Amino acid sequence: ELVIKELISGGANPFVKNEDGLSCLDVAHERGSEEIMELLQDYIVETERSRSQHLKMKPFGAEDPHWTTKGLEHCQWLISGCWESRKDEEVDNVISAQLKEIVIKDMGISPQRGTDGMQLCRYQVQAILENPVVQATLTTNLVLALFLPDFWVILAMQGDGGLDNALVMILVIFVLEFIANVVAHGDRYVNKYPFWTDIVGILSVPWDHSLVADNFVDIFEGSGLARVTKFAKLSARAVRLSRLGKLLRFFPGSGKEGEGANGGRGPAKGISAELMSNLSVKVALLIIVLVLILPVMDFFTWPPDDFSLDTWTTHIHWMAKTYPEDVSQVVEDMRRFYDVYSYFPFQVIYHFTNNTQVIQELQNARAPMRLEDVLVIAKEDTTVKFNFRAPKLTEAILNVFVMIGVIFTMLVAAACVSSAVSHTVLSPMEDLLEIVHSTAIQIFDSVEQMAIYFVKDYSNQQWRQEIGLEAKDDHRSRFSREVELLAKVLEKLDLLTIIANAKRPVDEFEQLGNGPAAFCQDYATYAAVRHRLTLPRPAGQLDLEEMEHDMLMQTIGAELAPAEISRQDWNAWDLNIADLNSAQRQSLARCLIVIYDTSPGFDEYHAVRVTKYKCHCEFIKVVESQYEDDQVVQYHNWIHAVDVAFTLRSIFHRISAERYFATHERFALMVASFAHDLGNSGVTNGFLAQSAHEFALGYNDLSCLQNMSCAKLFRITGEPETSIFLNFNKAMQRDVRQVIIYAILHTDPGLQLELLAEMWGHYQNRKELFDLVQALSRTVEEENEVLVKANKEVEDYFWNADVKYSLRNLLVHVADNSYSLKPWDICSHWANALSEEFFKQGDLERNYKMPMQPLNDRVRANVAHAQIVNIQHIIVPQTKLLVQLLPELRSCKHHMWLNLWRWIVKWKRSRPDHEELHRVLREVKELHDEDVPEEEIRALEHQEVDEEGEERRDNKQKIKRRMSVRSVRSVVNLNPD
Repeated sequence: ELVIKELISGGANPFVKNEDGLSCLDVAHERGSEEIMELLQDYIVETERSRSQHLKMKPFGAEDPHWTTKGLEHCQWLISGCWESRKDEEVDNVISAQLKEIVIKDMGISPQRGTDGMQLCRYQVQAILENPVVQATLTTNLVLALFLPDFWVILAMQGDGGLDNALVMILVIFVLEFIANVVAHGDRYVNKYPFWTDIVGILSVPWDHSLVADNFVDIFEGSGLARVTKFAKLSARAVRLSRLGKLLRFFPGSGKEGEGANGGRGPAKGISAELMSNLSVKVALLIIVLVLILPVMDFFTWPPDDFSLDTWTTHIHWMAKTYPEDVSQVVEDMRRFYDVYSYFPFQVIYHFTNNTQVIQELQNARAPMRLEDVLVIAKEDTTVKFNFRAPKLTEAILNVFVMIGVIFTMLVAAACVSSAVSHTVLSPMEDLLEIVHSTAIQIFDSVEQMAIYFVKDYSNQQWRQEIGLEAKDDHRSRFSREVELLAKVLEKLDLLTIIANAKRPVDEFEQLGNGPAAFCQDYATYAAVRHRLTLPRPAGQLDLEEMEHDMLMQTIGAELAPAEISRQDWNAWDLNIADLNSAQRQSLARCLIVIYDTSPGFDEYHAVRVTKYKCHCEFIKVVESQYEDDQVVQYHNWIHAVDVAFTLRSIFHRISAERYFATHERFALMVASFAHDLGNSGVTNGFLAQSAHEFALGYNDLSCLQNMSCAKLFRITGEPETSIFLNFNKAMQRDVRQVIIYAILHTDPGLQLELLAEMWGHYQNRKELFDLVQALSRTVEEENEVLVKANKEVEDYFWNADVKYSLRNLLVHVADNSYSLKPWDICSHWANALSEEFFKQGDLERNYKMPMQPLNDRVRANVAHAQIVNIQHIIVPQTKLLVQLLPELRSCKHHMWLNLWRWIVKWKRSRPDHEELHRVLREVKELHDEDVPEEEIRALEHQEVDEEGEERRDNKQKIKRRMSVRSVRSVVNLNPD
């Protein structure tokens, strides 16, 4: 224990591990040394609070990577070379062995184990099957299986050896594809219709092989040559047509499209796709079965008595034995007999009784080019060879057209089914959902009114009970039954509510698909990156903050008490930061940077001193030193930075921001508020761009000051003494950096309209919900069940990555321009400071012969009118929108309207144009959503007159004092004695 204390006092690193991979805390745990473990834990807490450089060796827990579903699939794809999703076209990928080991370790994947090894094998086989080259090969193989035997006949290819070899290769590929599908898809493939069509396709291939075709007649010997030949033809056609079943996987709604029918679609389209899948497949199967079965009926009716081939051969044999001199005439008669047929004899071989062989070539009859087109009919020593080239060619061509016709019929049938389903199901379903949507809006409007009346009625009942005037009948409230019934209706409509909720559209980058997108990360859109990298909602965060709240307030109080800042000041909206001295602002800034820190909690619930956070305190000092003095830069200085940070904390306190943002996000926003004007020299981005300043050249005229502030901030946090992000894991460091960058960039006035448009869109998506919360928060004094449920929906909506992104930026932007939302003394101070800063920029523009902005002209600019325009066109829209989203900030609007009327009163003193004055007054009254009493406006005017009179009297007294001092000095100069 003494050795450990000595090492701690010497600043040893507690995260160093020995050869066995154990740290000192692990060794103490194995030995059961509780005293040493407590010492080490306290020391580790201190290193984390002070952001010691030892934290670089700190091992973060397994929960730190925060694997999302998409991230998990991505890492599985990286390991196996495939992607789990079956919606997009996939590509191969190769990664280093080290990355595989890290991902396998973090994700808990063990390829050596049985089930996980099979899963990895399955991913790899899926990658092979979904490779574009493999897909093209399998498709080509299927086309060859369908058409190659017939085209072999059509092209008059010699010999069946080449065809037999090709059929063997086709069979092998079919078998390999079948095995790969069984391994890759398992239960999703076995015993499904693609499984059976693949089996039929495999079994059909050998029927075209010469080994089977040549021996087919021998198998059915004795059944009649014509009937056996016809059966062989029908069987060959049937097995070829059966291969069309393998085409069903390419039909709309089947295969991969069927699996993802509901993904990314609405319910009506999902139902339509499912119906189209089932119906189109069944229609296609029915067509194939009909094409297979109908020709088989002819087997029993044709040819029942066609023995001409055998009859002519027997007749020639008999004539050669009995009347040899008439054989030639018989052969000629046979030739004439077959003139009307497409097949004909071209050679006759017979023997006379003296064993003389005669080979007679028939006139105008040629032998076919292919030996396979020759049909030999033999009767003892007599042989007749027939040319069957024309029938076989016709049959092959017909087979090809039958194949094409069946495929075309299947496609047309599938298209007709799709059109019918769309007309019968999809259109009525969409109309139904539109009706449900409009009805739901009416229901929610009714809920708002009924909830208000229900609360009032409940209050009346309570009042009657208190005074003993409760009605004699004990029936329930007149609204209770309706509300109860409506609650049941809403429960049934929960699913439709989820469907009706606005969904985030998939942007162009995400439409590339997960596989290609992984290789094009540099082309990722901001929205795609934001959704892919957004951390999940931390579990238990609110409970932990609630437990540590009292100790944290004690820590803050111990720091602020010596600075003479009370707890009331800490929670006040109207604290004037400009009235504080430097030491008070330092103490306040230290508390603001520590309050949302993610360091470990308070041991045994004891408060600690803020100075324990050495890194944070040093960070505040360095940031303050990077700001210009308030005498040089009147507005964008350290006082303004502290004011923005304090205002942001006040907003967080009023809206209970822990419901919407994680602790590290609030910490990042607080850091952004301190650093948003870091290094600002008191000029605007437009001035830097027009003067070709080095900042404008370095940042391409885009938010030059904001980009410069971000760069300065991260250079500060990169130093060991001010590395306040060191205690975050990699995922949180990435998230904190993104939050800070976008929050600071959106303090650029040029991005305000874009930011308000984004937030307005999020408000419109759930307008009914926000309006309901507004109405309930105004009429209901205490939170009831309806308001609690509505607030919970708002909370869930704000955790959406896009909404949270816009809300974070809006809150920092509002805090940056919040002086108009505060009491008059604060508002007037910062307005005059800002105007003086503008005037200094105007002096620079005059010196540099640059065009002078209207607000920068000392002679012509009217401060009061400028503030009126600012509040009217900038502050009012953003504040109204903010209050619509967060009703807790409603009280801020009162100061805004009072300040606006006060600036109008000031402007009137400058005798503006009469028409301009009336126009502004008319526009301001149109903007008003809260009436300011006329008495209060007149009081403001009288107060303004009184203040103006006091100011004149003070000026007169100052002049008198100066004159008296000058007279005394003149007397002293005249009478030196």
